[in-house]
Amino acid sequence: MTAQPPYGQPMPPAEGPPGAPAFALPLTPPGGEEGRKFSPRDIIQILRKRMWMIAIFVVFFTCIAIVGTFLWAKWAPMFRATAVLAVRTPMRGNQAFVAADTGISTDMPELLATHAELIVQEDTLNEAAQNEELRKTSWSKRGPKADLVERLKRSLTVSPRAKTRLIYVSMMIGDKNEVAIVANAVAEAYVRISKDSHDQRLLAHIDRLSKQIKEWREALGDIRLDIENQRRGAAVADLGERSSTKTHELDQLKMQFIRYQMQYTQVKTLRDKLAQAQDEGKLLELSELREVLNADPGYRALLTQQSQAVSQLDFYRRSWGPRHSAVHQAEAQLKNVSDQVAEEQRIVVQAYLASREAELGALETHISELNESIHLVETDVRELHLVQARLRQLKSEEADTQNLIATLTRNLAAARFRRDLEAPVDLVAYARVPRERSQPKYAFMVPGGVMLGLLVGLGLTVLLEVIDTSIKKPSDIPRRMDLPLLGMVPHIDDLAEDIPDPRLAMQTFPDSPVGEAFRHIRTRIIFSGPLERQRTLMITSPLPEDGRTTVTANLGIVMSHSGSKVLLVDANFRQPMLHQLFEGASDAGLSNALVAQANWRDLIFEAGENLHILPAGPLPPNPSELLASVQMRDLIEEAVTQYDRILFDSGPCLVVTDPAVLAGQVDGVIMVFRAGVNTHGVAQKARDDMIEANAHILGAILNGVRAMAGGYLRKNYEAFYEYRERQSLPS
Repeated sequence: MTAQPPYGQPMPPAEGPPGAPAFALPLTPPGGEEGRKFSPRDIIQILRKRMWMIAIFVVFFTCIAIVGTFLWAKWAPMFRATAVLAVRTPMRGNQAFVAADTGISTDMPELLATHAELIVQEDTLNEAAQNEELRKTSWSKRGPKADLVERLKRSLTVSPRAKTRLIYVSMMIGDKNEVAIVANAVAEAYVRISKDSHDQRLLAHIDRLSKQIKEWREALGDIRLDIENQRRGAAVADLGERSSTKTHELDQLKMQFIRYQMQYTQVKTLRDKLAQAQDEGKLLELSELREVLNADPGYRALLTQQSQAVSQLDFYRRSWGPRHSAVHQAEAQLKNVSDQVAEEQRIVVQAYLASREAELGALETHISELNESIHLVETDVRELHLVQARLRQLKSEEADTQNLIATLTRNLAAARFRRDLEAPVDLVAYARVPRERSQPKYAFMVPGGVMLGLLVGLGLTVLLEVIDTSIKKPSDIPRRMDLPLLGMVPHIDDLAEDIPDPRLAMQTFPDSPVGEAFRHIRTRIIFSGPLERQRTLMITSPLPEDGRTTVTANLGIVMSHSGSKVLLVDANFRQPMLHQLFEGASDAGLSNALVAQANWRDLIFEAGENLHILPAGPLPPNPSELLASVQMRDLIEEAVTQYDRILFDSGPCLVVTDPAVLAGQVDGVIMVFRAGVNTHGVAQKARDDMIEANAHILGAILNGVRAMAGGYLRKNYEAFYEYRERQSLPS
């Protein structure tokens, strides 16, 4: 025996023919274990599968619609009559009145919708219920008078027509001759109510306009009186000239102020400069002061005398020496003249500084006087401007008030005119006796029945499909079970052959689609790996009657036809079946060999060429212990030396533990699922149990697959039989 790799991992390469594939097929399909999803192909298959049910529902509901329409038309037909109202568009002068006084929009779609809503109000229906012709009808007398308004409301339909000014007032009752009377009564009632309401609103509007005109005329008188007062108080005749003169005077004063301000700044700057030079003893260094001194005649004369005294002193010194009496006299004279120059210089400087201070004081006085004058003139100009602005405002208010009074006067005249001429709603077409019933109609009821049947049929189809979690198609095996699909076995009811026992289909009808299915399974098994790693195979399923024995028997037969020496071992100690299928079986079998009552080779019988059977034998009390015994492992090792293929027919793995015990002793496990019976949960649980038992699952076979009308299986069967017919024809 060879060690089994972990589930889902490929077997390591084995020595065999060149190009032989690995033992295990890939087990993970795209998408893995996902939630259930329906592809377009799945939907088409579901519809094909349930098409007869959908058709039955369609026919059933269509018949109900036809019969119901017939009975309805015979015993309780409904007739409709329609009156047409036309809504007047508010005139331009009336639009503001409608919007302000009623809250109704003047936009035509909203206006139509508002009128339609007002028609079904109780005021309109109460007015209609007072109509004499309506009260004489048998329809109005069938119920209590107190319920008449409610019955009118239930039977009434009001429909504004888009892009028109029309409103359709429809009434539908069971009396053909009276329906027009009822519809006209409602339409006429609304016309009267809308006219009365419109007149009342117009009277209120006229009264309000008159009051507004009176109030605005009083306001106009007040405005004119205010204008006269302003003119008298401000001498309006020369108001413009006075304003211009004052403005010019203000401009002149501002220019003088600027000039004096500039002079003041210059003089102040000079004074500050003189004061700083005086503090520093540098007055005579200032050019301005030197110019003032030079301009003084007394100062210039003293300077001349000083210059002459200096010249005379120099002459005496050169002539007589520094000690001569004349030199002393000249020096005394020079000192005297120099003192006079200094005194004159002081006097001139003080006079100049005093003149600057006086000039500053005069400029300050002038500036202060100009400021006062400017302030007075500005006040006069401001007052003149205020008077002018007030007069302009009053004149504007006078003009606006006059225009408003004129507009209100026109609106008042228009409102008085409309009171006599205009009605908001007109009855432009009276309802007439209908020629045919409105309900029921076959044109609506029959298609409705068809659609209802389709909806119910499709809904029930989807519901059944959703709640049905069984495996239905081959693609469910790799997609939901994460197992390779070795093949599928068709349901015998879909075949043309009458196969009495599908467990021996390969013997009785080898050329049937069942035979081809098992040949396909044999081929998939052969090419799934080398023979050395798939010689002992166990066939199991989740539940009883899933087709384990059918697969075991037919697979053994088809393998024996290929030349392989095959041994079928009935390892189902609970319900053995192989000894009943093949003639020549004895009562002894596998259980006898495992308890050493006989040699297993002596218990085998030949069921056909290359096909041998080892029955289960007597049912033991401890089947699991026997299958897990050393004798069982020895038996398998010995059998492998004599047979090419050994197939074990085991029990259901979710019912008994025998398959889990045997799974770890064989090369591979083949799981059989029955389509439409095993659910995904059951199949996944069976797979998980085998994995936990250290089984190497070779793949799965889907048994009992049904062919749907129009499906690919049905087409394959038809093609198979057609092809077989051509083969049987003589060439």
